Amino acid sequence: MEAFSHDGAAYQCYVAEEPLSVTKLYEKQRDKMSTDLNKLLVKKDDVANLLGSSKLKKYVFLVPRFDSKKLVLHANNKVNDVLSWNLPFIHSEFRIVIETLDNYQTESREINELPLPLISVEPLGPEETQVWSGGNMTLFDTAKSKISAVTDSPTIATAIVETLLKQYLEGENALQRLKEVAPDNYQNVLSARSNKESLLVIEHPPSSLSSPTSLPAIMDELSANFSRENPNFNKTLSDRLAWASIGDWLMRCPMDFGAP
Repeated sequence: MEAFSHDGAAYQCYVAEEPLSVTKLYEKQRDKMSTDLNKLLVKKDDVANLLGSSKLKKYVFLVPRFDSKKLVLHANNKVNDVLSWNLPFIHSEFRIVIETLDNYQTESREINELPLPLISVEPLGPEETQVWSGGNMTLFDTAKSKISAVTDSPTIATAIVETLLKQYLEGENALQRLKEVAPDNYQNVLSARSNKESLLVIEHPPSSLSSPTSLPAIMDELSANFSRENPNFNKTLSDRLAWASIGDWLMRCPMDFGAP
């Protein structure tokens, strides 16, 4: 199965290598259907554990096209085989349906109408972050000293700061790109970031930030603010801009941790 739903549907996708005649296509699809259905019996314990309390009522065999009524007849015959196995996760009304993308026109249209991301977050390589940290050691060391105060492991502290630095640089690059293509969104981000920074000492005083695990909560809050003010942002962009803000605050000192 490629997937299953808790309302009793299982999905098996298959794409035969084309070009094929009607007969050859039917034979390949027939064999694929038989092989995969037999796995319900051969791997019945694994399937039962996977499905839990769900019972399969509909088995969707999803293909790009099918041109032979023989495949429908074969599916009907296989229904009888599956029912004869008396498997606990097979519903008494089990059936096999053969579908193509034409059966999902509404869903396809909705997916195709989704807007593309306003901008993409371009990943940076380790060499780029090393070059930046080498030229900004004071900022890097400031962030590392704060993280080191709340973890006993220098290795963990370094890994956290390096990860935050990567998030910061990718977020700042995205912000600069935003300034070029969507100035209004850019100003919204700056405003939301500034407002959050001004309230940090009240909403998250140093005494409350006892470990690096406190940071994701702040990130979630700020990311939600970005998304609310910019409905055309996807979550990846909002999260990256939020992490970039946290990295900036740790290096410039608006954010701090309590005593070790």
